[in-house]
Amino acid sequence: MSNFFLGSIDLSKIDKKLIKMVDFKDGTTRPVLQLTISKRKEPSRYGDTHYISIAPKGTPKEERSKYIIGDLREWSDKPQKPSAEEIAASPAPNPKEEEDLPF
Repeated sequence: MSNFFLGSIDLSKIDKKLIKMVDFKDGTTRPVLQLTISKRKEPSRYGDTHYISIAPKGTPKEERSKYIIGDLREWSDKPQKPSAEEIAASPAPNPKEEEDLPF
């Protein structure tokens, strides 16, 4: 499993009423948006495996989809190795093609 996720947030979907001003220990007050990252039951057609929502507490389950503001997918910096099935399904090199070089 990957330790990183890539994604985007549609900032136009954020209701300004959900941004709260929070007092921090250093004495400053800054805007904060509480969010939830959840795993999708099935990956989207674009390969997204998680979504970001900002549904306030007490939001009915049927209305929570209105608060989805972004999508995420797992990312790995390790090169992907082909599986044994992929290797077996790949076409074998044709030695005759190498003999017919144009130069």
